[in-house]
Amino acid sequence: MLMLIFGQYQRAALENIATVLKAAGSGLEHIVKVNIYLTDLPRDFAPMNEIYIQISSQRAPALELQIYPLGPT
Repeated sequence: MLMLIFGQYQRAALENIATVLKAAGSGLEHIVKVNIYLTDLPRDFAPMNEIYIQISSQRAPALELQIYPLGPT
């Protein structure tokens, strides 16, 4: 269930970005770089990657992925 919620939030965030870009006369195809921050790589990577591939069309922007685990180290 958490993966589903994570994916829904990620999709909503990307749709909001697309809306703002469209209002400015641009689009997702003009994005050069995407920074993604995850707290649980094993749990979150697959849904993040699936959605990222769907929105990146023919030319995927550069991707910087950073992991910030929550909790005690």
